[in-house]
Amino acid sequence: MCRSESKCKVTYQKDYTPSIYFISPRVTYYESLTEVWFNPKNTMTLIEDLDGDELPFINAKIGGNLIDFEDRVESDTIFSN
Repeated sequence: MCRSESKCKVTYQKDYTPSIYFISPRVTYYESLTEVWFNPKNTMTLIEDLDGDELPFINAKIGGNLIDFEDRVESDTIFSN
């Protein structure tokens, strides 16, 4: 039971729903090299308390598989909303 309905109800908002424009290969699998082009939209503003070397999309999953950006993104790579 929730004390407030607004805290229990999941509401999707277009501004906060990431969009994938391109993914290759179309099926992800363990240790596959996956290319993905996506727009995180405003979700970047929701992520807080990351260590200096952690990326805001560290928990990105596609098809239930965790996407690893370690080999493609450096500490000086810049991302914006």
